[in-house]
Amino acid sequence: MMMNRQELYAAPADRPRSRRASEHGHPGVIAARWAPVMDLREVTRNGMTTIRVGGCASTVETPYEMYDEAGPYTEVVGRGVFTAALLSSPAVEFTVNHGAGGGLPMAHTRNNTLDMAETSEGLDFNAYVDPRRADVQVMLAALERGDLAEASFKFRITRGMWSPDWTQFRIEAIDLNGGDVSAVNFGANPTAYTVLRAATASDEARARYDATSHRR
Repeated sequence: MMMNRQELYAAPADRPRSRRASEHGHPGVIAARWAPVMDLREVTRNGMTTIRVGGCASTVETPYEMYDEAGPYTEVVGRGVFTAALLSSPAVEFTVNHGAGGGLPMAHTRNNTLDMAETSEGLDFNAYVDPRRADVQVMLAALERGDLAEASFKFRITRGMWSPDWTQFRIEAIDLNGGDVSAVNFGANPTAYTVLRAATASDEARARYDATSHRR
């Protein structure tokens, strides 16, 4: 017998327990986001040759379905949550499927190969990955074909609130330190996505700066 959510939690500010994503996929939602990148150029980042992978790890103010011991509910990340979390310069990595199976990080904030910022859409990220790595090459091929297209992020909820009818949990604050942004097979939020991003003018400017700064 399924539990009543009001009996499961002592107060509306209690974080969800046994929080998990839906077990069902959501075909077609990400398809409109994906498009092949015809101008996939290598760019220099901190003196390293890289390819830029980016996307939106989670949208804001967009409810998505989750589950707890009482069954399905919707979850929503409030606007400004990511901006506040990034103020502490958290250590965050970029990986595939949250490093499942021992997968290594492909980019990291520690070496300035992962950028994140909150936009009007949500948590935007750019990961500058090493095209020499075999695991990166596999990921790039999957992204280029659209076999891999969704995104997720690993974090800790530090503050939130249930709606009066206990059907929606609103995330009001998070901790990203030690977490990740990840390209995934299926994400909890069907509007989050990962794509290959072509080099931009800012990438070219940074490459020229890096080249100049490394001259003797």
